[in-house]
Amino acid sequence: MLLDGAFRALLLPPVLLLLLVVISGSSSVIVPPPTNLSVSCKNLNVIASWEFSRQQPPTVFSVHIGRTVVSSVINTTDHQYNLTRYIWPDEISYMDNFYVTVTAVQGSSQSKPVQSKTFSFNTMKTTDITCKLDFPPVDLKWTDSGATVSFRNPFHVYSLRADDPSTAEVVFKASTYPSVGSSKIYSNKWKCTAKEEICKLDVSFPDGVEKCVTLDGTLSDSKNVGEIEFGKVERICVDKPAEDLLVLLAVLMSIAVLIIGVIIVCVCLTRAWTMETGKDLPHPLVLSP
Repeated sequence: MLLDGAFRALLLPPVLLLLLVVISGSSSVIVPPPTNLSVSCKNLNVIASWEFSRQQPPTVFSVHIGRTVVSSVINTTDHQYNLTRYIWPDEISYMDNFYVTVTAVQGSSQSKPVQSKTFSFNTMKTTDITCKLDFPPVDLKWTDSGATVSFRNPFHVYSLRADDPSTAEVVFKASTYPSVGSSKIYSNKWKCTAKEEICKLDVSFPDGVEKCVTLDGTLSDSKNVGEIEFGKVERICVDKPAEDLLVLLAVLMSIAVLIIGVIIVCVCLTRAWTMETGKDLPHPLVLSP
């Protein structure tokens, strides 16, 4: 029976035999695809990461970074890749939308590619993930006319290139906390262009409102068709309002004047008493020779 089966196999057409050999050989080197491919964005940093169930033989991962305009392909042996430098080189890039595909490669064999969710920093793009930038450090100071919110322009903080710095802008809003027993929130809105180093906004506080603000804002491209959102800044307060400092200073000066006055009066009374006491004392007797 075995000889008969072998004889029948020899009677198969050569092309069919070759096809059977190729199929049997390729089935032994099937490469599984990566799993759990995800993209995380934290401020400027964007990282793609994935898992792989088998590392033998050694595996190289081909990472394809896709976007609307151009695409890039890199190879890595790690299970993650930092995409940041592909996001921020220019205005067209950081306002674009992206996706990542990863393929496992072992020798001459490779897996099926797996694709991530789409992502973008531009809120005007329709993507699965919308990333945000951190709001720069904010300073709230009191002046003679009220309070001033100021921070370094995000275009300068993050070294973002704008096609036209005179039209690319940062729009931001400072909102006050409602007073006790009220739900009304007062907001002040302003903008600064990419050319300005510092962004400033004067804020007024109605009576009874806590001297604190929250901040949110967006960064727009030169054509004002793309927009990146900043994370909201919660509760920035003035440590000591200017009027309180003036009152404290006035009280301290009044106390100092009072103390100085008391010292002067004490000195004068002491001198007067000393002089009066000296008059009542008997004069020494001087005898002539």
